[in-house]
Amino acid sequence: MDEPKNITCEHEGLDTVITRKWIGAFAWVSLVFCIIWNGSVWLWPPASNPEEVDLIAKYLPFLPAVAGLILAYVTIAMFVNRTVIRAGQEEIRIQHGPLPWRGNLSVSSRDIYEIYVKDRKMERTGDVSSSYMVFELWANMEDRSSKKLMGGIWDRRQMEFIQQTLERTLGRSND
Repeated sequence: MDEPKNITCEHEGLDTVITRKWIGAFAWVSLVFCIIWNGSVWLWPPASNPEEVDLIAKYLPFLPAVAGLILAYVTIAMFVNRTVIRAGQEEIRIQHGPLPWRGNLSVSSRDIYEIYVKDRKMERTGDVSSSYMVFELWANMEDRSSKKLMGGIWDRRQMEFIQQTLERTLGRSND
């Protein structure tokens, strides 16, 4: 399987290093939304006479401002972050950065029995209901437990490439 867009695969000694850039079409959509959202929140005209404003009206803009800061952080992360997966006979280490992000982990390669891709259907409800698929990478462990290695990828081909590369590296390929 050829390397999908935004993914590189290198070999360092016996280890395989897979790097996935987060940037994609959604990052650009998020950037436009982020600019519009934060522009309207931060440039909103203040009350003409702050002494006459009640507490709710005074502090209500705080919530959209916090949401705007979170949105800005996530948007910046989509542009600069990458996921680096270093796999060898001893361990698999998954790290996200350079901006801090949850999901970093290290697991012993010997404890992994099988690696597989899991589909997760995400549902949105409201005025317009919609659904979409997100793909996660899971490992069945020797102790019969399952462990999520990584998730949140919308492109099944990317996740399958990562899965197959890890299986080959660990000698568990079904090819």
